[in-house]
Amino acid sequence: MKDEFRLELALEFPSRELAETAFKALKPEIGASHEKRSRTDVKVNKNILSLRVTAGDATALKASANSYLKSIELVSRIALQGGNFDG
Repeated sequence: MKDEFRLELALEFPSRELAETAFKALKPEIGASHEKRSRTDVKVNKNILSLRVTAGDATALKASANSYLKSIELVSRIALQGGNFDG
């Protein structure tokens, strides 16, 4: 990409298990065909989920970041309500 816009986040979760669950929820979306104007890297280290989104324009960056953050929020809300992620 010629000019790049980038967003890097380090999100701290209450536990390693929850961080890994959030990672697993995001994994199918990473590199999917709908990511034509952006790329995303996600990794987990202990209870920290690192998210890096890179795009050629600010609109693509915002759209991609919002999509991932909504998924992370959903996982967190389910966990706070006592959701069971085993299975």
